[in-house]
Amino acid sequence: MLHVGQITAHHVRTYLASLQRRGLKYTTQQAHAGGIKAWLNWLVREGDLDESPVRRVAIQRLEKRIRAPSTPSGVRGLLTQCNGKTLIGARNCASIGVA
Repeated sequence: MLHVGQITAHHVRTYLASLQRRGLKYTTQQAHAGGIKAWLNWLVREGDLDESPVRRVAIQRLEKRIRAPSTPSGVRGLLTQCNGKTLIGARNCASIGVA
């Protein structure tokens, strides 16, 4: 077992590569990488590490995806869920801006 002070950029790269080999979704890989980065940066702030090993690991950013606009039938489907007489219906109306 490693002590946190023994973690290197190689360990981080090896772990991230193992996620790729396991075929995990890219978003899942990014979530793991972000969690590791946050944890190691926290260890630096706490004084347990002098420098985060992640600083030497290139982590690709996710592309921002633009959602396709709703179709007319999709909008009609949303509007059918807006029954302001129930709690869930009122919530649905509020979330899509129907008064």
